[in-house]
Amino acid sequence: MDGPSHRCDRLGRFVPGPVCGAARGVRTVEGMAHLLRAEYGPSGPAGGVARWHVVRAADPSRGMCGAEIASDAESRPEEAWGTGLHCCQQCGSLYLHEVPFLRSDHSDHAGRTR
Repeated sequence: MDGPSHRCDRLGRFVPGPVCGAARGVRTVEGMAHLLRAEYGPSGPAGGVARWHVVRAADPSRGMCGAEIASDAESRPEEAWGTGLHCCQQCGSLYLHEVPFLRSDHSDHAGRTR
């Protein structure tokens, strides 16, 4: 595989091995897809994103933390989580419990069968 021979995980820690899935879109992980959805401040979209929530694709109007998300809110793929966006801490914690790693990032799951 061409390209870097290492990458960093969501916490910024060095992970040896090839960088995988550089051009991924939203995909299903264990039957569940996730998205990041914007929460806007009092000025609405014109005022910029106050923070990002992780939502399940089956219910894109509700953050995993329970926050209601506007139907016209901006969306980003789940891979944008952990890249420096101001994200909801509770959504992030719940997301990590559901998806401890992106399966497409690992060719050997080391016996993990979840």
